[in-house]
Amino acid sequence: MIQKHAFRMAAWTLGLAGLLSSAATTARAEFFEYTTAFAISNVGGSFTPTGSTIVNDGTGSTFSTPGGNVIKLIDQNSDPAIPHNNGTGAGTDIVFGQIDPTSGITNPTETVGFNYTATLTFTDYAAANSTTALGTGTVTLNGRIEGTVGDLTSNLNNLVFAPNPQTFTTSNGTAYNIDFNSYTPPGLDNNGTFGAHVTAAVPEPSSVAMLGLGGLGALGLLRRSRKAKANVNA
Repeated sequence: MIQKHAFRMAAWTLGLAGLLSSAATTARAEFFEYTTAFAISNVGGSFTPTGSTIVNDGTGSTFSTPGGNVIKLIDQNSDPAIPHNNGTGAGTDIVFGQIDPTSGITNPTETVGFNYTATLTFTDYAAANSTTALGTGTVTLNGRIEGTVGDLTSNLNNLVFAPNPQTFTTSNGTAYNIDFNSYTPPGLDNNGTFGAHVTAAVPEPSSVAMLGLGGLGALGLLRRSRKAKANVNA
């Protein structure tokens, strides 16, 4: 009974290694488009200064101070874009959002701070020029904007909260790694940007090899056990 169980486990392990090896060499959906939705929140009283307000709409999330300074986090939409972003190999750098502060010469300089959530939705495509979507998946970034704004100037920093980087899987079964790796502060005449690097995650060859070796090792032990038993019976 024990030998039968060992044989089944060895066969299962070798089969799994074969499936993983096949998945690693078969073309998958690794081209993508994405959309970003920002939401600023005052959970836990995170707003600075007190009395600031927010408006979340279909274009982004806007933070307004009592002094009349305004900071908007702008949603991003890469669709439709052909060819699609390429997740294979080295992957692709993306800009997934913008930040736009607005202040007039009469607005006082204020110290500001607020928490935000950026929800990115990814859509899979089988090829760079495909028009047929295969699946979707989402990933969430939590962060905080801090600094000063007013009197036609701004000095805003972006703090990214864990986890970063992240791995997520679309409904099509494609896994992606995303590293929120860049932030460009806004200037007087240009918006700031939020950036990330996206790559498709593939099974590591070493993991597949270890599974295969484990299955072969189990078969080897089983054969030695049968041989020893045969010698005793002889």
